[in-house]
Amino acid sequence: MARPIYSSLLASLHSFMGDYVVGPFPGYTAVVRDVDAFWSLGLAAAQLNLFDGNDATFVYAYLGDGGITSELYSWRGRQVIPEGETFTVHTDSALDVRVSGYLLTSP
Repeated sequence: MARPIYSSLLASLHSFMGDYVVGPFPGYTAVVRDVDAFWSLGLAAAQLNLFDGNDATFVYAYLGDGGITSELYSWRGRQVIPEGETFTVHTDSALDVRVSGYLLTSP
């Protein structure tokens, strides 16, 4: 018997700067559970935002301020993205960003 897979990689961005729209996921409700962002020395400090289709921010971080050589930011939570909607990953300097969660079958 096949087992359902619950965890999904929703976005994987390397040295990314700008806006990256994730979704929509036809037939699914997405649940964002984990966000990890990595910043390296030598790059400008970076702001990370994740926001929904209504521009409501649900993740915010500022990385690279403090003279450290590298920084990892991790967020854990539950944000529901209804079927047909999207969310956006925004960075204003180069970051590696991974977003994972669930894709649940919509009723």
